[in-house]
Amino acid sequence: MRINSRLAAHPAVSAHPARSSRPDHAPPPPQPPSPSSIPVPKPDVSAAFAASWNSPENSSAGHAFGRHYLALVESDKARHVARMLMAEGEEGGGEGEGDDSRIGGGGEGVGGGNRGGNHRGRKLSITSTAGLLGATYPNGIYYVQLGIGTPPQTFNLDIDTGSNLLWVNCLPCNPCTLSKTLQTNPPFDSAKSTSAKLLQCSNKACINPDRTVKIRNCNVTAKPLSKGSDGGSDGEEDGCMYSVAYGDGSGTSGRLLADVIHLPISGSSRAFKVPITFGCGNSQQGNFYNGLGWTYYQALDGLIGLGRGTLSLLTAVGAYKEFFPIRQVVSHCLGGDGGGGWMTVGDIPIPSLMAFTPLQPDETFYKVTLRKVFVGGVEVAVSPLQYGNVSHGNAIFDSGTTYTIMPPLFVPPLFHLIQTAVGLPRYAFSIGKEGSLCFSSTDELTAEDVRNRFPHINLQFEGRGVFMNVPPHTYTFKAMDEGVEIVCTQVVLGSDTIKAPNSPAFIIGALWMRDFLVVHDQEENRVGWAAMKCT
Repeated sequence: MRINSRLAAHPAVSAHPARSSRPDHAPPPPQPPSPSSIPVPKPDVSAAFAASWNSPENSSAGHAFGRHYLALVESDKARHVARMLMAEGEEGGGEGEGDDSRIGGGGEGVGGGNRGGNHRGRKLSITSTAGLLGATYPNGIYYVQLGIGTPPQTFNLDIDTGSNLLWVNCLPCNPCTLSKTLQTNPPFDSAKSTSAKLLQCSNKACINPDRTVKIRNCNVTAKPLSKGSDGGSDGEEDGCMYSVAYGDGSGTSGRLLADVIHLPISGSSRAFKVPITFGCGNSQQGNFYNGLGWTYYQALDGLIGLGRGTLSLLTAVGAYKEFFPIRQVVSHCLGGDGGGGWMTVGDIPIPSLMAFTPLQPDETFYKVTLRKVFVGGVEVAVSPLQYGNVSHGNAIFDSGTTYTIMPPLFVPPLFHLIQTAVGLPRYAFSIGKEGSLCFSSTDELTAEDVRNRFPHINLQFEGRGVFMNVPPHTYTFKAMDEGVEIVCTQVVLGSDTIKAPNSPAFIIGALWMRDFLVVHDQEENRVGWAAMKCT
């Protein structure tokens, strides 16, 4: 299982790559589904929402949201909007060049939205919804299947709210990604896309790139992509060359291209095309390649950056909002032990019990202010300095990081409170993983019994009464260690980020966000969450 595989490199944000290895004795992951069994890019999410409101474990807010959302996205009006949008896209060249008046008007919130008055008479809004695959164990990845190019070439993309650039494996690739268990697709072939364009050196993305993207060099004499070839002589010197490094030591490099991404429309079998700059990844490193040991359990076709930077998907959506009436909001609901879930771009109905905390300024991260942490109602006793730079935001929500990351001096008192509540001896993990707190099943206690002994963890954020109540089934996972069934929570000991003025001391990873609807709202500058059964 990955630990911090997708956090974009930051001057003072990093996990310990040495702890990123998977135990050799861990059980082999299940075999990947056949291509025919993998959901198409526009799946029906009705089953997930049905489970959401029928589950006795779920909150009333989650139930109401499921009923409201399904009624909305399956309505005739939503389908009508989808047909109008697709017709406009086809007549306008599919790249947002049509007449906005034919799409908008009305001012009604089709596609959902905050019923508490956040529409303020804005234009007709739609939503894109796609199902998720993957889980936190054994692969530690949640991913979505989307198409890029004309006609679309399909890719499985790691969803990452902690970085910006969308990139895929791309011809010619050396090395190409290989995965032992996750379904991968052929690399992107620019020669097969009639809408693919090589990004020129004069493009602002090459002159003034996103801070997470490094421009290695730019060949001002590069020729446009030639159809019928691989797009370049060797893929190394053509156009605007990029590289991105991530916190776990993995990375990608290649050329920047311009093309379209196909986003499925909620309530419709169709998709609309959004122009986007993306990385044509000719070389992947670390967990993005098969590598050695366990890293090839994680390799996918690419990654979709959902952060706040200039090259993110939401920025691309916002640049064409006059043609594509969709708001700069991304939400996800990551499934629990069974994995799966769903992701939306655009408005959604907001549950009445959803908590929101304001966003702090940042070019990439969804940075917020974490005030206190409680375990079973008891505050973690640490110096206020261990919370980092509270005034500028000290925590981020990052779906691309599996585990939650905390300052080194914060973890021992946190684990002490958990172990006191569980009341069992700590299991000695066979490889001595630092940052793991595990307990084993016994003759008297099943693994589920042990899990139920874990206390709730409450995260108090900026705002009046803004708490995130993380239950045991969300922040723990079951695993096997040398034939012993164990229940663990994992907190990665981050680097000493509290000394850096603008770096997050806490990273809320995917494991702690499971079975929550998490809303990243760039237009209202806030992050919100509500408990929900996501699968």
